[in-house]
Amino acid sequence: MPPATLAVVFLLSLCANSVPADDLRLGILGSDTSHVTAFTKILNDPQHPKHVPGARVVALHKQHSPDIASSAAHKEDYAAEVQEKWGVRFEPTVE
Repeated sequence: MPPATLAVVFLLSLCANSVPADDLRLGILGSDTSHVTAFTKILNDPQHPKHVPGARVVALHKQHSPDIASSAAHKEDYAAEVQEKWGVRFEPTVE
C-alpha cells in the first residue's frame, strides 16, 4: 500500500474512533488508485454507512508511482471523478 494511502487509512481510523468533527477538511496525496474515489465517497457522502460526520475531502494533489505504468494511466481518471462528482479541487503542490 502506498504511503499516502496508509496516511489516509490512519486518518480514517482516528476519525472513526473519535467524536464527530465540526469541520474536518482533508486532502489526498496521489490519484493513481481507486482508493482516492473510495475514500472520497465515504467521507463526502453523508448517506454512506461509514461516513464521518463533519469530515470531507476538499483537495487532491495528483501524483502517481513513476515505476508502475498502470499508476500513471489511471491518475487522471480517478482525479476527474472526484472533482466532477464531489467538487474536490486540485492542488499543484503538497504544500
